[in-house]
Amino acid sequence: QLWEPRAYYQALGNGRICAGLADADVFRALLSYYRRLAGNRSLASINSDIKIAERLWLNSIIVSSKLYRTRSRQTTRADNFVMFESGRYRSNRQCWFVGEVHCYLVHRQDDQERFFAVMDVMKEHSIDNYGVPHVTRDNKRQFIAVASVYDILGCVGLVRYSDNTNNYK
Repeated sequence: QLWEPRAYYQALGNGRICAGLADADVFRALLSYYRRLAGNRSLASINSDIKIAERLWLNSIIVSSKLYRTRSRQTTRADNFVMFESGRYRSNRQCWFVGEVHCYLVHRQDDQERFFAVMDVMKEHSIDNYGVPHVTRDNKRQFIAVASVYDILGCVGLVRYSDNTNNYK
């Protein structure tokens, strides 16, 4: 359930959407999600009307977004990093990823309403010998992805484990 009293409607056009993201990037990621879902690379059009929300209530846990943290001027530890599962195009295999949630959105396509998280996905993902996930962040590029909120496995806390400021456990 998307949860935020200040949720608002918007159309994807030629501007900025949530937390400074270009809405063209969000539109491309949303189109990519529907192509993966349908297994059809030729899907050409989707509805551009969306509803933006700042927080998500999932399994009795509230997950914030970068949009919420910016608007409320929060400077404490982030609760907007999540681990989620996603499939790849033409593959039945599910993979896990870690991403920073920029915002949540509601989108209606083919008379079906879906709830999504718009995320900047980390560059590299691996697991060590003890089963601890490692991720590497790339501050120079953004990889924007859209995933169903039901694919979110939970919030993650990122702890830097080396002198490199982009490596986290």
